[in-house]
Amino acid sequence: MRITTISVDRLVKKYSTAFGRPTTPHKFRHSLATELIQKTGSETLVASILGQTTTSATRLYTHITANERKNIMESMQ
Repeated sequence: MRITTISVDRLVKKYSTAFGRPTTPHKFRHSLATELIQKTGSETLVASILGQTTTSATRLYTHITANERKNIMESMQ
């Protein structure tokens, strides 16, 4: 039998809470997307890894830090 989405949610909640860091699978997805975009710099590649058909959804999962924004703007001067 396949494990259900609800079962995964419950397991992640149970064990992450037991370790004192309650989280959700959705937060894992955000973290993975953010790390992938930082390492690859490619929204297209990240979208493919996350199983998304367009990069517009990928932008919602990636987090650009304040330092990264500052560095980008400074490099354009």
